[in-house]
Amino acid sequence: FGRMSQCEIAEELAHSGTLKSIIGVKTVLCIVGLIAITLLLRKKGLTWLAHPHTQCMFGVHLFSTYMATIFYLCCFVTDLIRFTRRNDEECAYAIPFWFAFTTRLFAVTGTFGQLFSMAAIAAERLYASFRPVSYERLNSTKIKGGGTAIVLILSFGLVFGLCAPGVKWNDIAASFTIRTVDNQTRFQMLVNVEVLLELLVLFTFHISLYVNFRKKISTANYVAARYQISSNKKIIVLLLPIFWTHFVCIFVTSFGLVIYPFVTPADTPVNHGVFLEMVALAPLYAVTMPLIMFFRLRDKQADDRSHLDHGAADHFRTLETLFERKEEETGLARYVQEGKRGLEVMCCCKV
Repeated sequence: FGRMSQCEIAEELAHSGTLKSIIGVKTVLCIVGLIAITLLLRKKGLTWLAHPHTQCMFGVHLFSTYMATIFYLCCFVTDLIRFTRRNDEECAYAIPFWFAFTTRLFAVTGTFGQLFSMAAIAAERLYASFRPVSYERLNSTKIKGGGTAIVLILSFGLVFGLCAPGVKWNDIAASFTIRTVDNQTRFQMLVNVEVLLELLVLFTFHISLYVNFRKKISTANYVAARYQISSNKKIIVLLLPIFWTHFVCIFVTSFGLVIYPFVTPADTPVNHGVFLEMVALAPLYAVTMPLIMFFRLRDKQADDRSHLDHGAADHFRTLETLFERKEEETGLARYVQEGKRGLEVMCCCKV
C-alpha cells in the first residue's frame, strides 16, 4: 500500500472493526495500568527498596511509566474518537503529522526513561555487590539528583536526537508513529540501542545476583557487609521479574515487523495496523509491572513494613550473634583466669 495517500490509509483503518476493538482493549488496559501504579505507590510505597538511591531511581522508573502510559493512552483515545465518528469530508480521518509524531515521541521517550532508570538501578546494584560497605555509607542528594538528571537527559536526547531531525511537521498522518521515510535508518538504530541496553541490564542484574550469593564476607565490617548483601539479594530477586517483563514487551514490539511478512496474507493498511497494535506490547507494561509487584510483595504485613525493616531485623540478629559470641569468649577467658589464680594459690608461684 505504499502508493496510497495518508488520507486513503486513514479511511481504511477507520472502517476496520478489528482494529478499533484492539485499540479499545488497550485503552482500557492503559487506564487500569495508571490506576494500578497509583495503588502500588499508595499501598506499598518505595521503602521496601531499602536504599535511598534505589528508591529514587525506581521512582524515576515509575514516573517514566506514567509518562509513557499517558501518551499512549492519548494516542488510543484519539484513534477511537476519529475512527468511530461518521464523517464524509475529504481526508476526515487523518491527523496533523506534528500531533501524531510528537505524541508518540513522548510515549517512546517514557519507555526509554523506564529503560535508563533500570540501567541505573543495575549499575547501582553491581557496585553494591562488589563494594557493599562503602555503598552502605552513600546517601547523597547530589548522586540522586545527578542520576535522575542523567536518565531524563539520555531519554529525551536519544529519542529526539535520532527521530526528530528532518521530519516534515506540516504533513498529515494516518496513524501515530515516529518512523518516517526520512528517519528509517536512525529509527532502526534506536531499536538496536533499546534491545542491547535491555540485554545489558538483565546481564548485569544476574551477575550481581551471582556475586551476592557467592560473596564471602570478611571479618572486618562484618555486620555492614552482611546487611548490604542480604539487602542486595532481596532487591534483585524482587525486581528481576519486572525487568524480564519489560524486556519481553520491548522485544516483541521491536521485532514485530521482522515476522510481519510471514504471518499476514496480504500487505494492506488494515493488516499492517492490526498486526502492529497486536505486537505493540510496550503500553501494556503499565499493567503487568504493578500486578507483578503486588504479587511479589504480597507477604508484606498490612502496616506496609518495608524491606528495610526486614533488613534491620537481620542486622540486629547478626549483632546479637556477635555479642553472644563475644560473651562466650569473655566467659571462657574468665574461667581460664580463675583457674590460673587457683594454681598460683596452690603452688605458691606465678603461672
